[in-house]
Amino acid sequence: MSLPEENMKTERAASKASIIMFFLLLAMIFAVAVLVYLQSQDVDIKSIKAEEVLKKIFSAANEKSDGEKSIEIPYDDKEGCVFTTYKDQIIKCSRNGIRGLDRNGNEVWSVYASMNSPRIKAGPDLVAYDAGGRELYVLSGKTVKWSRKLDNNIISADISESGHVSVIQEFKGYKGAVTIFNLQGNEFFTRTYAENHVLSSRVSPDGKYVLVNLVDTSDIHAGTSVEITDMLGKPNAAKILRPGELLPVFGFLGHESIMYAGDNMVMCIDKAGKEKWTQEFPGRNVFSARTALGKYVFLAVSKEGKPGVFGSSSTEVRVLNSDGRQAAIFNIQGSAKNIRTYGDLAAVNTGREVYFADTRGRLTGKYTSKSDINDVHFLNKQEAVVITKSTIAVVKTAHDMK
Repeated sequence: MSLPEENMKTERAASKASIIMFFLLLAMIFAVAVLVYLQSQDVDIKSIKAEEVLKKIFSAANEKSDGEKSIEIPYDDKEGCVFTTYKDQIIKCSRNGIRGLDRNGNEVWSVYASMNSPRIKAGPDLVAYDAGGRELYVLSGKTVKWSRKLDNNIISADISESGHVSVIQEFKGYKGAVTIFNLQGNEFFTRTYAENHVLSSRVSPDGKYVLVNLVDTSDIHAGTSVEITDMLGKPNAAKILRPGELLPVFGFLGHESIMYAGDNMVMCIDKAGKEKWTQEFPGRNVFSARTALGKYVFLAVSKEGKPGVFGSSSTEVRVLNSDGRQAAIFNIQGSAKNIRTYGDLAAVNTGREVYFADTRGRLTGKYTSKSDINDVHFLNKQEAVVITKSTIAVVKTAHDMK
């Protein structure tokens, strides 16, 4: 028979052992978390000092608390809402019309518009249209500058930096048509396409030529061909960019050059269709690309090698100049979904996080969302609007990341 004192000693020893095991388990979890974080930041674990590890971890914690201060505005997705930003306002476009909101979500102005499948894009003016319908509106702030009910269903519309509107339409007997409108809403021309589908179209930033991207089906695999016309619709150049390869992403680099990006490459052509430079990334994925200031390209590419601990992934974001040379590079955790730019800033959306960085490759801010992020638009250089399925959040683009 054991004595009470002996039982108490045994219980104390077991309790101490449990406490020690608990703290050892916590230490192991902490060590794994540190390893995952350092790997996401591309830190050489062999060379880094313990004090540097702690500094990085605590600075990251501060970064998150600072970066996630935001104004959240709920909305009803049943209205078919789409959003953009324009002159420091949030623009909400729905089946019930177009509304300008301040940064707190308060309505500043509204315009009635009837659209079953509303879409909106911002440039010097706003262009709103009914995808699959025929209604087209161009607004300068709260004023409808001009509107049209077209003869054919609208596939998509775009507005250039010069203010010209390009509309891709269905057209009986053809695979598509492109119509260009001037700043007053008068039609410059309509050009039809019998053999290839129209992928996208935009007028150059200087308003002197039109870029039409087509899906070329002459090869076994579909590819992208480009047609460049003058402002009267007369072709100046036509070229198949990459036979059998689609290049859905494009943007202007100044007035004279156009950037294209595909699954694992990025290239630049001049306005005559001649290739200026190409960069390829064999075995890797180009997630997204976007031009900035008319002279830089933010390019999000998958990292080389296998995924990190627990299958985590990371993205290498390169900043290229107009000659295709690398100006900067930085790394972020997760796979980039899309990129938006404003001046020298870029917002890289990974689905649950948005990283803000400049053309020098400096990360200026980060925002983490509780739900999937659909898109990001800049209000100005200091604030951006993060759009999820049911909320829009106004967040800071910069905070202390030391």
